[in-house]
Amino acid sequence: MADEILLNEAAYAVWYTVNNAGIEGIEVAEVVKQTNVNQAQVSATSTEASADGFFKIEEREREQIIPSDGMRELVDNRALPEVRAVK
Repeated sequence: MADEILLNEAAYAVWYTVNNAGIEGIEVAEVVKQTNVNQAQVSATSTEASADGFFKIEEREREQIIPSDGMRELVDNRALPEVRAVK
């Protein structure tokens, strides 16, 4: 009898989505978006599949710019220094 992999519904959705992505692969955020499975479950499923040799995970460092608390008010009120200088 062949070895079986038992997957719950969320894990199956992750495997199915990664399989359909093809050789180019797919980002975790895109798997989350397509499957509606939360990021923690996608990461756990991917990590387990990688440990068993079914997935290959490539980690890339990226920088993300997140607006600070007062940023939106400055933009909405046109209070940025550049805007004030033009006036």
